Amino acid sequence: MSWVDIRSPEQAKPWFAKQTPERQCLMASRGALRVIVATCAFAHPQKKMLMLACLRAALISSIFGSRNLPDPSSIRREAEAARAAIGLAVSNAGRVAGHHSSLSENIVAIDAAKAIGASAIAVFSPDDARLAFWAPLNGIQNEVPYDIVFSFCREDIAQVEGDLRNSPIWNGRNVPSSFAQRTQDWLSHIDGPNDWSFWHRWYKQMTSGTFQEWDLAIEVAKIPNEVWKGEDAVARVAEAIRAIEKRLRTRVGPQLVKTPSGKFDLEEDIRIDDEPITFAIGQVEIALRAVLSGDGTNGFTAQADEAQLIKVACTEYRDQHSNVATAFWNACMGLQHNIGDVYPEDRSLTSLQNTLYVSVEEMCAHSDLIRDRIARLAALETRRYPTQEEREALLQLPEVVAEDTTDRAKAQIEAAVEHIANTERPARVWRAKLVNWITTLSRGIEQGQKTEKKVNWLIGLSQRITGWFFDDEEPGGNA
Repeated sequence: MSWVDIRSPEQAKPWFAKQTPERQCLMASRGALRVIVATCAFAHPQKKMLMLACLRAALISSIFGSRNLPDPSSIRREAEAARAAIGLAVSNAGRVAGHHSSLSENIVAIDAAKAIGASAIAVFSPDDARLAFWAPLNGIQNEVPYDIVFSFCREDIAQVEGDLRNSPIWNGRNVPSSFAQRTQDWLSHIDGPNDWSFWHRWYKQMTSGTFQEWDLAIEVAKIPNEVWKGEDAVARVAEAIRAIEKRLRTRVGPQLVKTPSGKFDLEEDIRIDDEPITFAIGQVEIALRAVLSGDGTNGFTAQADEAQLIKVACTEYRDQHSNVATAFWNACMGLQHNIGDVYPEDRSLTSLQNTLYVSVEEMCAHSDLIRDRIARLAALETRRYPTQEEREALLQLPEVVAEDTTDRAKAQIEAAVEHIANTERPARVWRAKLVNWITTLSRGIEQGQKTEKKVNWLIGLSQRITGWFFDDEEPGGNA
């Protein structure tokens, strides 16, 4: 059967069974996104839990259908919980819906919500994918002409998978008139710096086919189920999302990951071909020796912050190539800022700065991950430097987390702490890594009678030191 012969959900069943799980989920996700505003028919404030549950399910289905499809089993529990939450929210919402919206609107919203819930677990079942893709048609016939939405479904079937991933859900045309006003009203309602701000950005970018923050989406999908429950769930989910954004924005090097033993270790850093990295490091070492072998009038010594960054990159980090790149970039930016101020206009210093810049560009050309980490580091703006109180607290950190980290991870934490605690204006790359690591530890050490005090201490420290980069009202701040 070709796509032109498919006229009903039942006819689509064998067609769906032949598709890859990724394509099934991609199409189910597009179906969910088309009808998610219908759940806003429950406009009463008590219906916000239904909206949150639907957004959670639609987000999960969009991940399964994205080009960055994770191992489905890694978030199956979350997907099933999202679907269950929709069922509970629909039940609760129906009790008070009658006085606030019409019966037909309630039917539409319930049918749309059930389809969105099915989309969250579509990767595990072709029947669920088919339901998520086609079921909304049954509920929206009273509001939107069947043939309008049906035509978009048929267009999705006709498109190849790669094109479909980047295609706006209304295929470049205007939102159908029956949905247009509701969509505009809903987006206006959740716009601005509030607890819905992430969802506003996510929905607009998903419907336009421009969403790219898949690492963030996956982390949001993994927010523990208990956070999504309760009357204050919207605020607590928003707080968790801000914490995730903060952590991702400071992801400028290898991350702390939990090993099977339960301890945290540093993941392996990226490696690029030996020839370009050896050449880049060699050129920087030559340029640094030229600076240090001068007559001393340039004011640059082996103890200078930039020299220390280069030394660590060329020795301890030599086989950790994104660490080499970020250290070189930070040293380059330091020279750019200090030449003509801290240091005189000196030809050898300018040559070192240019060599660092070219070396970083060379490494970025060989690794998208390195380029991404450099971009994150460049985007971080220093709001302030560590206070004396923070430096003293950081000195306690290695011992506090000693039983939770491997020897390698503890050594890296100690090195970062030592640099930050003993440097007046510690390098951005050291500060960013430490913020990321402490945030990871504060989230990842399991709460228990023996660890509660430790976790609370880490959370408090994490919240304080994020002030190095983030204001309270920023994503990732403590608003």
